[in-house]
Order: sequence, then structure tokens, then C-alpha cells
Amino acid sequence: MIDKHLGRSSPVFTYISKPEKFISLINKYGILANVMQAIKCPCVNDNGSPSIYCNICNGDGFIYRFQRKFLQLDEDTEYRDWINDFNDPRTEMYIYPFRIPLLQPIKVERVSEPELGGIVEYDIIEFDSEKIKIGKKNPTDRFPLHYEKMRVSYYFDNYQKVENELVEVDINNKILTTKSTLYKNEPYSFSNVYQIHGNIAEIIEIKNINNNHLYTNYKFNRNKIYINLNPNEPNLEENKISVSYYYVPPCKVLPADFDIRTELEKFNTSLKTGTIRIALEPWYEISQGDIITLLTYFYYNNDVITHRTNLDTLSQFNVVKLDDVIIDENGTKYYLNIDYIHYDFNKIKWIGNQPEQGTKFTIRYSYNPTFIVFQDEPIFNNLTNKNFPVIVYAKLWNQTLQRDFMRAY
Repeated sequence: MIDKHLGRSSPVFTYISKPEKFISLINKYGILANVMQAIKCPCVNDNGSPSIYCNICNGDGFIYRFQRKFLQLDEDTEYRDWINDFNDPRTEMYIYPFRIPLLQPIKVERVSEPELGGIVEYDIIEFDSEKIKIGKKNPTDRFPLHYEKMRVSYYFDNYQKVENELVEVDINNKILTTKSTLYKNEPYSFSNVYQIHGNIAEIIEIKNINNNHLYTNYKFNRNKIYINLNPNEPNLEENKISVSYYYVPPCKVLPADFDIRTELEKFNTSLKTGTIRIALEPWYEISQGDIITLLTYFYYNNDVITHRTNLDTLSQFNVVKLDDVIIDENGTKYYLNIDYIHYDFNKIKWIGNQPEQGTKFTIRYSYNPTFIVFQDEPIFNNLTNKNFPVIVYAKLWNQTLQRDFMRAY
């Protein structure tokens, strides 16, 4: 992927004939990102306005979730228990899909020339997370020879499971922080200097191993779990809280063709404003309103906010770190982890002293740039029965009017 245009600094996409090479290109040279699907919250009224008091979306109007089921088609599955004899009496064999953990098999076929039997479909007897057991539909069928192609279609799981992790415990603020969600540099070399974590998607169990008490009242975001203790529950303890959960690791995407809209920012940075094309692996189901956050770019912002509730919303979406001190219009100072904490993707949660309702305050923070997919249909590259990466057009999150997407849903 080389841009020979000397007057253009951003990369462009050139199509590669083999999709596996394009996918490998994304994994080797792509930017770490979060890709989330957007769902309209039930609190949104007929005029397209969400409720600022909604406990589901916290006033955003959208619920964001990670895609779990990815559809995969292995067109030449080589991993199987070989059966090379036409007269082999065995009636079952195992197929090992390329991507695991396996969620649901759809179809297993042998693909050969018509004179050799053509396409033969097999019965799916059972499966687990790593393999599929198949059987013959007809007694006259045979299992494939070692040189014959097999075509396997299935769903694989984008979630990763962690069991019984002893998490970090912030006793004062009742926050648990996971460690296994830290992005690991495999299968390609990547130095995670920014300590980027995956996002918790589902909690299986939170347990105090000292007394086997299970905590059931909680919320989670990214790699943090916020516990709401009932009066009769035991307090959190360091090195005593075990959590089993599923999380979604960051993915790789390739951005290209930034269109800078603000003239004054053209010489400042190539990522600050404008529209962008982003290439993703082909199994992502992308639609208008979905968001893509680039995790290896960091910017800083200053907000002036009018305090309304215990949750105040910042103007950028994927906030990384809040400043240690907030100052309100009366000169009163509020301190991080004493008076407020970072909550959700772009919220301040007040846990101690807070300004009076209607009082303005200023805060400085860092954030990752987030883009909203704005086209009706993404560009799917399905040529010669092969799946190429999908390319979407997106615009910076804070430059997209929310009501424009509300009307589209």
C-alpha cells in the first residue's frame, strides 16, 4: 500500500487480489481501535431527544455495544482428522475451524470436481469451542481425502473469557480494575506503551473469596467495575475479590484520506477534524451511527460545564484521563478520586463535594478521537466469492449532530 502522490501525505487504499493479504496488512500495520454498534435508547422521544435522567444511556440517546458473533467462511479448511481410505468404516470425523472460540457451526461441505462427487454436505453432530464433529448424510458418501477442499461456515466468538481473576481493588471508591484485559502483542509485534486495555462485555461472577459472598449490584465500563454496596453486604477487600468475565480486545483498523475541514488546523495535525475512510476486517457488521475510536492517538480538551446532576457529560466521547483538579466559577476546587471520578466513556461522577446545581466549572482531560459512521451502507468488497475488508466513511464524533442520526433510526 504505497501512495506515490508526492503532494499527499495520507495513505490511500489499493486493492489486493487476495483478501487474506489485505487482512494481514490491517493486522500488521493497523491502529488499535474500538468498534461499537449503536442502538437507539428507548428513552428517546418522538422529537429525537433523549432523557437526561435515563439510567440506561445516561442521556446519550444511544446504547453502544460490541459485536460478539462474527461470521467466517473457511474455503479450504486443512485442519481435520484425516481419513484417506475410500472404504474406511468410520462414520464420524472432526473438523478444526481456523478461528476460535467457535460459537455456532452453520455448514460443512466437501468441495470437489463433479466427476469426483461435486459438493457434498455433511451432518453436524456436535461441536465445542475448538472443533466440529461431522457425519455422513448418506451411507454412500465418503469423507474428504487429504487433498480435497472443505468449506466450513460458522460463527466465532469475539469475546475472550477470563475466570477467577484477582482484580485490583479501590476500596474507598468501590472500583475494581481488571488486569487480563491488557492488550497483548500477539500474533504481531506491538509495544503497548500506552497500556491499552480491552473492554469488559459481560460479568459472570464477582466473588469475595474470603467469605464466598457474590456481588450483584454493579456497572462496568472498559476495564473497570463500579460496585454499589448494599448496607448488609461485606465491604470490598484487597487481594480478596475474584471476577470471572468476558471482554472484547481492541481490534486493528486502517484509516486513510483525511479531509481537513478547518483551515487553521491544516498544519496542526492530520487527525483533528474532518472525514475519514477506515478499513476493517470483513466480519464486522457496520451501519450508520456506529462508532470507531482510535486508541493510539491522544488529544487534550478544556470543557466549561454547567453542573446538573451527579453525572456530568464531557464534550468528547472516549475520555482517557481527567485532570486532578476541577475549579468552579466561585473558585472552589474539587479533587479527583475524592470528589469525582471518571465514569463511563465521557462522564464525571460526583462522589464527594460537588458544585451547586447550575454552577459552571472547568475541567481539562485527554481523549481518543472517535468517529461516527455516516454512510447508509458501508462498502463491502466481495469479489470472486471472497471477502475483502469492509471500508466505511466516518466523521469526527463531536462534529456530528446527534439529531441527524436520531432521524435515521
